[in-house]
Amino acid sequence: MSYFDSTDFIPDVPMAAEWVANAWLGPCYMGFMVHFVLYGILVNQFQAYVLSRNHRHDTKFNQVYIWLVVVLDTAHVGVNVYEAYFHGISQDRTANAVFMTTIPDALPPVMVGTIGALVQGYLSVRASRLFARRRVLRGFFLGIVFLMIL
Repeated sequence: MSYFDSTDFIPDVPMAAEWVANAWLGPCYMGFMVHFVLYGILVNQFQAYVLSRNHRHDTKFNQVYIWLVVVLDTAHVGVNVYEAYFHGISQDRTANAVFMTTIPDALPPVMVGTIGALVQGYLSVRASRLFARRRVLRGFFLGIVFLMIL
């Protein structure tokens, strides 16, 4: 047995084949990269918003809402960085490490769902103002949007 044989260090633990690990983790890494690019766009737009007159003239509610979305997405990027580091640097390709989720692996769907619900809810309320004079139609629209967010 050679020094670099990983089965020397982990006896009786099945190893995931390299193609399985690549097929399992590759799409995650692609998603991380796309998210990092989109986060850069978000930060750029947020900086432009904060430095503009719109930020000073917006209501406190809108300001807090935008800050909340940016903070949540920053936390989401932090979790993605940790995941990329953990799975990429550890090089642990045992079946348990590749196929079993850790707590940081379970956080991104919750964060994406929360951010999506906040943004969709805000945009839906803004769109419902188009029906300001038609209360029944506006209530119907908001009800449909609420069901979609659930």
